[in-house]
Amino acid sequence: MKHTRFYPTAWQQIPYAFGNATRTENGEEIFEVVLKNEMVQELEVSEMVLNLSKITAIADSGEEYKVLDFFGQNGVQLKSMYSGLFLQTKQMMQLPLGTYTGLRFHINGNGNTFSYSDGMVEQANEFEYLEFNLEKALKISSNQGVVKLWFDLKPYKFGIKWNAFIDTFKVGKKQRPRLAGSFGN
Repeated sequence: MKHTRFYPTAWQQIPYAFGNATRTENGEEIFEVVLKNEMVQELEVSEMVLNLSKITAIADSGEEYKVLDFFGQNGVQLKSMYSGLFLQTKQMMQLPLGTYTGLRFHINGNGNTFSYSDGMVEQANEFEYLEFNLEKALKISSNQGVVKLWFDLKPYKFGIKWNAFIDTFKVGKKQRPRLAGSFGN
């Protein structure tokens, strides 16, 4: 039997691999944008599930433009760019022509979770919105194209997924009384 090695990271897509904008086979531009948030970086969040109500774009002039509305319960899973996953949207290209520096994710009250790099999952329902800065400003000069949104989140620490499995095989050690100092002087 022949063994075939599989290296999933060999085909992982990397943002800006071919410059800031590439083209599809139809000739549409693909803009790649990396989103960053300082608070999320400090907390070492690796994955988020957000119940979104809408997404807005923030222009360099400070004005806010609606990109997308969500209706009902919409848990959107956002993963780190290290996982190779991204969100893709054509709605951003419908914005007025100009330069954009950030995206604001407006959040509904419940159903929001943060998964940290150490594997711990926590409810994150106290935020009205999460604002992400764009690593490079997005300049929209035409209404044709697609935008890929990559999230700069911390990757999971190595072996996190195996800890629960390994813990089932650990044998507890019995505590033995210490003999040092137990006899009189």
